[in-house]
Amino acid sequence: MRLPVLPRTLSLQTLCVLSVMLMGLPGILVARLGGDEFAVLLPGVTRLDRARAIADKLLARVCRPVTLGEHELQVGMSIGCALWPADAAGPAQLVERADAAMYQAKRRGGGFAAVGDA
Repeated sequence: MRLPVLPRTLSLQTLCVLSVMLMGLPGILVARLGGDEFAVLLPGVTRLDRARAIADKLLARVCRPVTLGEHELQVGMSIGCALWPADAAGPAQLVERADAAMYQAKRRGGGFAAVGDA
């Protein structure tokens, strides 16, 4: 996610609001990894088209203006997708490959990227 430069208290409030937005979809598990990075696990999702559809819902939820007090914030998000077992042999490799895909999405200006996307 791209958060604007804000006072620490407002940044933390923004992360709390975004956490609630991310947790609003049924069947997903969300964990904050640190800073403005979250991991979203989709148990039982093994097809890229299904993962992309869920990612589109997350993007629609998060990439809209958020009002906190007198501040209106526009948040962006980059999503990297890796599927198990197709893209990784285990959990560490799965996170590594999803992270690499996320940076691919960031280089494109945000949105969604999957392992193997050019």
